[in-house]
Amino acid sequence: MDTPPGEPTTDRDSDQSRRGDFNLRVSPDRMAVLLDCDTSSVDLGELEEAIRERMLSMGIAEPPDGARLLRLLTAAAKKDPRIKELELAEGLKPVQPLDGRIEWAGDFFNPGFVVDEETGKIDYKQRVAMTSVMEGDLLARAIPPTEGREGLDVLGRPVRTAKPRRPRIRVGKNVRHDKEESAYYAAERGRVRWVDGVLSVDNVYQIRGNVGPTTGHILHPGAVVVTGDVQEGYNIESLGDIEVRGFVEAAQLQTSGSLMVRGGMIGAEGQRIVVSGDIHAKFIMDADVLAGGDVYVEREIIRSHVISRGSISIPNGRVVGGEIRALRGVVAGQVGSVANVSTTVVAGEDYSLEETALTDRMEIELLEQRLAREFGQPGPDVEEMETTRQDLQDEVEEIRGESCAPPENRVKVRNKIFPGAAFRLEGTTLTARDKYRRPFELICRDDEVLFVEGTQQNPPPDWLFRVEVEPKEGETGEETEGEEEEKGTSDGDVAPPEDP
Repeated sequence: MDTPPGEPTTDRDSDQSRRGDFNLRVSPDRMAVLLDCDTSSVDLGELEEAIRERMLSMGIAEPPDGARLLRLLTAAAKKDPRIKELELAEGLKPVQPLDGRIEWAGDFFNPGFVVDEETGKIDYKQRVAMTSVMEGDLLARAIPPTEGREGLDVLGRPVRTAKPRRPRIRVGKNVRHDKEESAYYAAERGRVRWVDGVLSVDNVYQIRGNVGPTTGHILHPGAVVVTGDVQEGYNIESLGDIEVRGFVEAAQLQTSGSLMVRGGMIGAEGQRIVVSGDIHAKFIMDADVLAGGDVYVEREIIRSHVISRGSISIPNGRVVGGEIRALRGVVAGQVGSVANVSTTVVAGEDYSLEETALTDRMEIELLEQRLAREFGQPGPDVEEMETTRQDLQDEVEEIRGESCAPPENRVKVRNKIFPGAAFRLEGTTLTARDKYRRPFELICRDDEVLFVEGTQQNPPPDWLFRVEVEPKEGETGEETEGEEEEKGTSDGDVAPPEDP
């Protein structure tokens, strides 16, 4: 029975699409008509007529004319009488769009500091990024997107393309937007800040010495530089970056920018450090830390609760006690200690997308109320409010998409782990039963956690980890001791290493 017009022929239907010794089919993407044929004892003229008739019955939109089809068959048969996957017709391929982009005028946001290649030590005095700008300096240009072009498959059906995304820059403090040039300039001398899609230039407030009794709490709308320590019980709230060249001692810090502490942070109960951007520190101890960006630590994270919407990286240091959680994965030199301290590392869990979306929606409501009051009174303020409202609405939609995007479910240990170290990925918790002194990774793939050592990927070895899986809806998740013992060690498990 013939396939109805307009429906592609699949490999399963190949017997139905044969006439004589040829097999005519549409490729899986419907962008080509392919022929398999043995021409050893076939009259090519008759074959051409049969193929054209078959293509018309298949609903091919623009089959080749008889002369072109005969030339294709003749040329292919000369090379090899047994023709395989000869393309007789092709669709019009779509042209994919190009998303808009932001073209930065300088290396403003490189999160790193200069690192000694031999020792791996971070030089906190030498930052890679150049964040300082003068009034009138070009900061960025918004490059508009390029629209794509729809295609047509061989059946005449449209092949659609995605809508390109436009770059979004919301104008913050001390930034001037030139709409004709799609360019953004510094309106004041200061330090560039880019957080949550808002571009600002912050005035720098430098405190020579400590933040303590002589200064009181610090509240500043720009960047803050402290040449000494932030002493116990004192707070800093800033809209820009905070740089502390000494220590943070049981203080509370909150910034819409990034935080860099050269001497390390020591926390205390009731004190919290909240940073919208990245955090760089020599160490973190007994602290409660929330970061919207990446967290880089040189030496150690001790008995702390650190949460990041970026990654947490302590490649040459250790994590002992407490819990660290990172949406974009964790890299650590050592997890746990010889004292078998309970230490938890979590990768791939988010904490703030919905909070951000809620904040944006509230701001949209306020803007719409202001727009309603200003209706009928056009002007630059109204235009700016409308642009901001649209940008916020776009951000809410992007957050919805981002909440469905796959996180980085990956933990990399560069040196060793100890009993009591626990790792959680995608609802699966692996608790170390024994010490392990080799580099490895834990990754989540297709809802399964894999133990990666070199090029080998296996299930986590039972002798090394106790595995607990959170039950999905409708499951009990219970596992008896007998069931656990019956599992034993699989053939793919890594054998226990011998101590040196």
